[in-house]
Amino acid sequence: MNRSTLIIIGIVGIAVLVVMFVVFGVGRNPPVPTPVTIQFWGFGDDEAVWRPVLDAFHAQYPTITIAYKRFTEATYEDTLVNRLAAGSGPDVFLLKNLWLRKERDKIAALPAVSSPLSPAQFRAAFVDGADALIMGDGGIAGMPLAMDSLALFYNKDIFDAAGIAKAPQTWDEFTAVSRALTKVAANGDIVRSGAALGTGRNVPYALELASALMFQQRDAIVSRDGHTDLQHGAGQAMDFYASFANRASQNFSWTSHMPDALDAFAQGDAAMAFGTSRDMQSVVLKNPHLNFGVAPLPQFVGGASRTFGTFSFPAVSRMSSHLSEAWQFALFVSSHDAAALYLGASGRPPARRDLIAAAPKAGAAGVFARQALIARDWPLPADQAVRRIFSDAIDGIASGAYTPGAALGRINEQLQLLLP
Repeated sequence: MNRSTLIIIGIVGIAVLVVMFVVFGVGRNPPVPTPVTIQFWGFGDDEAVWRPVLDAFHAQYPTITIAYKRFTEATYEDTLVNRLAAGSGPDVFLLKNLWLRKERDKIAALPAVSSPLSPAQFRAAFVDGADALIMGDGGIAGMPLAMDSLALFYNKDIFDAAGIAKAPQTWDEFTAVSRALTKVAANGDIVRSGAALGTGRNVPYALELASALMFQQRDAIVSRDGHTDLQHGAGQAMDFYASFANRASQNFSWTSHMPDALDAFAQGDAAMAFGTSRDMQSVVLKNPHLNFGVAPLPQFVGGASRTFGTFSFPAVSRMSSHLSEAWQFALFVSSHDAAALYLGASGRPPARRDLIAAAPKAGAAGVFARQALIARDWPLPADQAVRRIFSDAIDGIASGAYTPGAALGRINEQLQLLLP
């Protein structure tokens, strides 16, 4: 090989190296990822509750910072909708599944090809009802984080004084205990309520309780094709619920003139009431000395084992400028370890089956974990409007203005107008 040939080979080699340096960046430091801040909104939980999750995420993804903002539940949904409409909302936001029908168009679903779980794996991993998050093409709108359900709160001191050893498990037992613990003055005023239910407006979970009673009677309320499906069992459920505010009923223990049901319970003026895991803290704050227990929602003998429950999940905004990073965070939050961190700090019950299996068996935590497996809900077309419809029907039955059948007919008609 002569000298000229060697020179040409050398020049070509140098040229190739130059091209590799320029085009492919060989020999240069890899590009530094651009730092990104994800705006994350939630309701109820302080930042201290989320801090362990946020720190764990940042340790794994150091270039992504999560800025959390807390809202009260009362103002959250309206604020979220308005800000998203204005284009200034968060990248990721917590949603209740009850809001999914209304807010679905604001969510950037994760395509099936990007989902870490197939639909079958998703159903196996999470509680029943969570499959509402599976889209028609196999993508997902989100992954459930926490499942909260309606349980029975009971005053242990009142129970002990009356010689009642345990919380009622059936509605027959419940009515018997309520009758035994209700105290009525000579003028007909209730001095102490055995059970705070029966009305619409001063029982915080009137809709949820009535719905749970209907579920236990195997009533779907709304069918899969989007039509109201209130059967005879729904009328029986409504009549039973309203009987506790009917002065002519042996179950009479509550009136519309009494305070909020959970307030009355916290002050020791009601022996039994109903609430969720979130309500436990508010009861303690109102009366730190109250000695109360939590038990599963009573059931009808021979009925379906059901309570009312809703789950929350992190959703990614369709308007986000950082969809990839936002979904990284949303998926991380619902993972086993991160969900365990959040649930441990917040006291919320799990929506993952593996975390339910690992939950304590005793105490309130055990009650809410077990109930997550039997909790159901139905898609409310308009939250406040539906609550008014049920409240009016309940109060009408209790006062004698409506028969259960007539009240059911009114609910059917009014619900159908709200359904799409």
